[in-house]
Amino acid sequence: MIIDSNIIIHAMIPSEFTAKARQVLAFGNLQAPEIVIAEIANVLGRMVRTKMLDVSQAINLYAGVKKLPLHLVASRDLIDRAFELSLNLVHPIFDCYYLELALRERLPFITTDGRFIEKLRSRDYNVSIVHLSDWKP
Repeated sequence: MIIDSNIIIHAMIPSEFTAKARQVLAFGNLQAPEIVIAEIANVLGRMVRTKMLDVSQAINLYAGVKKLPLHLVASRDLIDRAFELSLNLVHPIFDCYYLELALRERLPFITTDGRFIEKLRSRDYNVSIVHLSDWKP
């Protein structure tokens, strides 16, 4: 399965999706573009700036992310097609890295990004994109 940073953040930070996100992480055979680490670091930094986490919590969560059983795919291997997808979908390129990986590997893509899911469902992309709340092991 392809997972985005939302899944990992929900697994680490208590939310309505935490239990399900942790199930996904425990499921195994997970892949993501390597940019997922930078995206998570950005979210953790924002949470420190907004006082949702202190610095030591963010550092500990970040260290945990790097230990996840997650196969990271080099972003340079995805950038060209991700850029094309971004232009065609009129959507931020970062999400398109995950989409390109799901298309390339023919694996389901799990996210909590409802707007991206709806955008893809209205197009003719041969990809299985599933909202975390609808995911079943």
